[in-house]
Amino acid sequence: MNPAIAATPHDGITLRQAALVAGFTYLPNPVTYAEYVYPKLVISGNIAQTVQNISAHGGLFLAAIFCYLISFIGDVVLAWSLFVLLAQVNRSLSLLAAWFNWCMQQSLSVEHSTSRPSFAYSTHPTT
Repeated sequence: MNPAIAATPHDGITLRQAALVAGFTYLPNPVTYAEYVYPKLVISGNIAQTVQNISAHGGLFLAAIFCYLISFIGDVVLAWSLFVLLAQVNRSLSLLAAWFNWCMQQSLSVEHSTSRPSFAYSTHPTT
């Protein structure tokens, strides 16, 4: 990479800083923890057991929700940093990729806010 390009600020941030933000946003993926804990607390088709699990392990439930929230915020930061990083290559494609990433993040937030997430269908099929 040309050092002169890396030092040129783009929207108040250098390319090096955008690359570091993108890289460090990928590292902590709290959804892995949330997707491990959440299905153990929320039992599909058994409301009484779900209420009992959440009452007994409220901290774990809050931690799973917090992990999802941090992940969604991280997706927005990642889309922005990749846009800044790749805008010098092709601004239109970079904007399109950032837009797709934002749309994916919004669809996941809607999916996780519903009462029956998609993993419930694959792990607990209903008849």
